Amino acid sequence: MFQENHARLLLMKFPEIRKPFLASGADTSPTRRSLVQTALEQIAQYGPHGATLSQIRASSGQSNRSAIHYHFGNKSGLMLAVIDHIEMRLVPLVESCYCVCESQRKEGVLTKDELIRSVACPVSTLFKQDASGQHCVRVLSHLLHDSDSSNSVGTHALLWRLFGSFLPFAEVLLPASSPQVRAKLLLFGVIQMVEVLTFSVVNAETRSSEAIVLHMTETDALQLTKHFYSASTATTECASPLEKEKSS
Repeated sequence: MFQENHARLLLMKFPEIRKPFLASGADTSPTRRSLVQTALEQIAQYGPHGATLSQIRASSGQSNRSAIHYHFGNKSGLMLAVIDHIEMRLVPLVESCYCVCESQRKEGVLTKDELIRSVACPVSTLFKQDASGQHCVRVLSHLLHDSDSSNSVGTHALLWRLFGSFLPFAEVLLPASSPQVRAKLLLFGVIQMVEVLTFSVVNAETRSSEAIVLHMTETDALQLTKHFYSASTATTECASPLEKEKSS
């Protein structure tokens, strides 16, 4: 119920979220796939405003100057296709981590630490999969901090659509926190993972990506645990129902 109410509040505050955030059209054309992948790489490196259509077309090996306009209409359409690609990469990872949390909940062993790790895991897993996964994470970071509010708000909406399903777990584990606080903490966990991984690529190029991910995941989990615990005890000192059962 809260997830639906929060979505309504977002729509009232940011009407642009009402517009479909996913690009239309199946990603079946080889030319289209090539342009999306090249755009992903260019935006990851130069940002949404630094990556130009001419650079993207040239880097993808397209000699047809109208290829981008034919497949996407304009740069905004290409950007939506890139976000669509990122979402398709994240969806199965989010579903897998959700199933882990649900299984732990049913067994009565789900803890705040496990929830934190499960929320951060899809982003870190995507980052570890391949170079394209790293590009996806870096693009998310660019968009979250973009001066264009439609990109920033739209990206937050995307993350909420993907990770809002974890809210019932937060409601059980953080009963003393308000629904708004629980929602913010979930998104904070995802965004924090995006930021630390992006920072690791830019500032630790001599280390292997796997080593970076493992180090940053651990650091991030510890930091998020602190935030979760401080938020959950801000109002009362009561433990969550699952933790009470485990201690009794």
